[in-house]
Amino acid sequence: MHLPTLSVRAAALAFSVGAALALAPRPARAFDPAPWILDVNLGKPSLASDSFVLAVDGALGYSTPTLGAVGRGSLGAYDLTAKGTETETVHDEGTVEAWYIVGQAQDAFRLECRLTGGAALYSSTYDPGQTARGFYHDEDSLMRRATLLVGGHARWPTFQLVFHLGAGGQFETYDYLSTNPRDALLKSEDTASVREEGRLHLRWVPLPEQLSVRARVEASRFALTRSALIVGQTGTVRRTGNHFEQIDVSARAFVDFDLITLLTIVPSVFVGLDHVSLDGAAGAQSTTVPIFGLGLVKPDVF
Repeated sequence: MHLPTLSVRAAALAFSVGAALALAPRPARAFDPAPWILDVNLGKPSLASDSFVLAVDGALGYSTPTLGAVGRGSLGAYDLTAKGTETETVHDEGTVEAWYIVGQAQDAFRLECRLTGGAALYSSTYDPGQTARGFYHDEDSLMRRATLLVGGHARWPTFQLVFHLGAGGQFETYDYLSTNPRDALLKSEDTASVREEGRLHLRWVPLPEQLSVRARVEASRFALTRSALIVGQTGTVRRTGNHFEQIDVSARAFVDFDLITLLTIVPSVFVGLDHVSLDGAAGAQSTTVPIFGLGLVKPDVF
């Protein structure tokens, strides 16, 4: 349950795009463009522990019918204690995105090109305390990323679909600190690799101006350096290889209460799953964590 990047954020590629999208009818006013983008969510992962856990994500930006830009950020933090040992895992991420959408706002289907750039920090620390269960170690991976995404928007009178798929480059700086006398006390290395990403966002308005439902699935696949792959709640440290392929999947289902509106912002509740899997020469590990929480969103914006 304690993969170094357990959390957040972050998403296997899950898309379903029909060939009939271009035949969709002209949208109703339920999806009139909203220039300001706001989406903030505070969640609590459900883990078999009473220790500290937190998952936060947010977006703030501005969009016109054809151009837009947004800043996104997320934080996942897990501080778990078991039998005198302590494990701390943090995943921070921030990106800036800009996009161009082809066509007119009233078109039923439009193509989009999106460029993103940012950084992410994957940090894991294991402290055996006064026990004899392994040695203290700290691993930090700072990722600098740039990704080009292409996709489309499809609109029906009460339904909207947005999808993106793309790839880009990643530059990782990995730092490792250990008190194990068989390891180097300090280690640092740089690695460049390819990163893949995909997104699927849906919105349905069953009760206009009262209630709407959103769903989002975001997935990424990238390389990650780790020496200690997993620390269990028993305090066990498994020593493995160094280089892994990681898949992050984040799935959320939101209910927006459009009848409660303050300055065009509405409250929401959500449930979801975060899935993380790592695969390398030393073996494979995966975990899936349920999450639930509250949010604030500006309607008609993904």
